[in-house]
Amino acid sequence: MNTQHITRLLSAGLVFAALAMGAALGWPLWLWFLLPALIAAVLLIDMRVSRAENARLTVPDPDLVESAPAPPAEVPYQETSIVVVPVQSAVEDCPFLFSASVWWRPAGRFALSSHGNPAALAATSVLQRVQSMTLAEDPGRCTFLERSLEGLLGTPALDDSGLVVAYATDVRLVLRPRDQQHLEELDGLRKAAGSWESRRQHERNLREYLGEDVLRSPGNAVVWWMA
Repeated sequence: MNTQHITRLLSAGLVFAALAMGAALGWPLWLWFLLPALIAAVLLIDMRVSRAENARLTVPDPDLVESAPAPPAEVPYQETSIVVVPVQSAVEDCPFLFSASVWWRPAGRFALSSHGNPAALAATSVLQRVQSMTLAEDPGRCTFLERSLEGLLGTPALDDSGLVVAYATDVRLVLRPRDQQHLEELDGLRKAAGSWESRRQHERNLREYLGEDVLRSPGNAVVWWMA
């Protein structure tokens, strides 16, 4: 029996005792008019006790709160490195050289003891993402690709085995010195060839103009010369 039930029984007993005493002692009429006030006071006490009881039931038990299991702590990322690894470009024998800091952690419930070298899984995952982007790209776009890879690799992603999550920072994408020199030489030759072709086309157009228009007749030649 809780406090609320005990209070109600005591209140009812008090009312019945007052009624019995009044009937036995022959209370005057004006005392009977005070009886409703007594009943109202009893009801008010009952309401207050009920509210206090409900408030006590809604307060969580400190022992239960402290004993609730805490959520598992998030596994921190660990770091490994990729240093000057060739990745294929669209030009044969002219690879990009990729370097980066790789951050990784186990995925889900995967335990570190489940794989002998989880850092290698993370590095392989990052290299696969790089290769998928550089495979169709010209080496001349090296600087642009480096900036694009910084955005792509900054997002954590699950590896193909589903064992680790990895992302990369400090991305570097360069060419071998001899490949860079070769590309610069090709670019110079391409510009020289374009300039030579432009001059050649200009001379051809000039000869056609002179042969088909200016020198077609003596009169045209005189007019052109005087102009």
